Amino acid sequence: MKGMNFLLLASSCLLVTAFAACTSVDEPVSEPFVPIGFSPAMNDANTRYASDDLPATMGVFAYLTEGGGFNASASTPNFMYNQLVTRNGTAWSYTPVKYWPTNTNDKVSFFAYAPHNASGLTPCANTQKGYPYLTYTVAQAEKDQTDLLATAPFADKNAGDVNFTLRHALTKVTLKVKSGDKYVKEITSLSINAATSGELHFKDGGFEWKNVTGNYGYPPATTTDLKFAATDREREIATFFLLPTATVTATYSIAYTVKTTTGTDVLTRTFSALPLSSAPLWTAGTHIVYTINLSERTATVTAGVTDWERDTGNSYDVCTYYPDDLKVGDYFYDDGSWSDGGLRMYVTGTNQRQWETPFPAPVLINPSTGISRNVIGIVFHTTASDTDKANGWTHGYAMGLKYYTGNKADGSWARNAGYNTAIPDGGGESDFDGYTHCQQLMADAEWTANNTNFPAFNNTCVTHNANVPAPATTSGWYLPSAGQLVSIFNNIGGGVSNNGLTNIGSHMGKATGSTVGLSNWCIYYSSNESGDRAWAIMFYGGGALIQRLLYAKVPYDSRCQTGGHIPVLAF
Repeated sequence: MKGMNFLLLASSCLLVTAFAACTSVDEPVSEPFVPIGFSPAMNDANTRYASDDLPATMGVFAYLTEGGGFNASASTPNFMYNQLVTRNGTAWSYTPVKYWPTNTNDKVSFFAYAPHNASGLTPCANTQKGYPYLTYTVAQAEKDQTDLLATAPFADKNAGDVNFTLRHALTKVTLKVKSGDKYVKEITSLSINAATSGELHFKDGGFEWKNVTGNYGYPPATTTDLKFAATDREREIATFFLLPTATVTATYSIAYTVKTTTGTDVLTRTFSALPLSSAPLWTAGTHIVYTINLSERTATVTAGVTDWERDTGNSYDVCTYYPDDLKVGDYFYDDGSWSDGGLRMYVTGTNQRQWETPFPAPVLINPSTGISRNVIGIVFHTTASDTDKANGWTHGYAMGLKYYTGNKADGSWARNAGYNTAIPDGGGESDFDGYTHCQQLMADAEWTANNTNFPAFNNTCVTHNANVPAPATTSGWYLPSAGQLVSIFNNIGGGVSNNGLTNIGSHMGKATGSTVGLSNWCIYYSSNESGDRAWAIMFYGGGALIQRLLYAKVPYDSRCQTGGHIPVLAF
């Protein structure tokens, strides 16, 4: 190669001595051959390797490009291919030693990973053009999994030490378990289900994972110490090194026996392929801690992001549900009963919900009584205000399957321009006492004189109760408070998200067997007022945006297209 000489220096000297001495004693040697040395570092001090936090080996690819820099479409690892570099203390060595080119126009580019030839790792062919890549399969056994490290490219060098930085290439996933309620829990099986293989591709500035595929249930190495008393603190039982993914597709499966303090089995709980929350993401170098909370009825998960070593960070509670649990989306019937609406998971803090697809159908024969029943609502909240609990309505709230509208020229909340009752705004979204507000308005003399002057209240408290009689065990239908109104759009519609109205319509349509739903460009009123305005929500085009606002009750606001009145009840 032009301008290149990679003979070992000792050999060069020997060739010269065949004719004369290498040099005179008093003449210093001019040394053109400079060996390439490696001095890698970690981007943090937390690996699962030796006390100085670096593995004992690494693999190096080096690309020599004459007269210029690295060519991402043509260069090949012609200088080093998966070269073994070994650490002894803080020193790194390899053989045969390579030297920097003597022509300053020639460059060498380096790519590295560690440990060298890790179990499950296959480097690309030595004929691979452009950036190298590694195919990697995760070891099934927890104890055999590798904390795989990789570097960003160290490109177009001509001298000096190769001091690139090793970074964690996988996602570290720690499982912890704790128990609650009154009984002892003993885990009989547990696994985290995640991808098995992928390709780590080096790229400009770093690396990325591609073609991540497969699924395997990775079990903890421990098979002992899996019994948890109700008073036990959380306990770490597994740490995995798994493949990063663009979205969180991993699930977990668990089975455990609930026992009395004397060891008698009470019942067994088995959950398969329960989803993990979509946040935090599984990215390279991220350490996620999942804490599985065991109760007598279900398992819930708290997810936290932390650094590579410590177990602290933000958390998300992941609630999973049985079909027979009371939950958001359930069908509510005219006999006061309810049935499964398909909710399987809820992540607090992200408002993420996972629903069975398609939604389960309503069950029109009550399995407890054998008597037919009709769907009259959809559960949208499963806790009740203190006021409603005192009235005996302890389960939560359901929305009706029809909404009413008021002519904008009439004013949709009230027609009487002078009307202003003492209904509090109650902090808006924190207020769940819609029933109390409605009762307060309906006790007013103006309501008694002509209740049609208040279309929002008349439609929900009078008309809907006449059209769809509510069970005697409930509050009867009324206009929701601000908090109840927001809860409908958050819990059934998905919050401030695309297709919020479509989501609500899908639930209503499944409940009724027909195409129903709410409308864009409609202002949905609550029973809260503040001065001459009422607390309301409006969806704009596409049902993608919620605007929470106070709208004029009377005279009508010219911005109002239609006033919507959604009946709700407490049960």
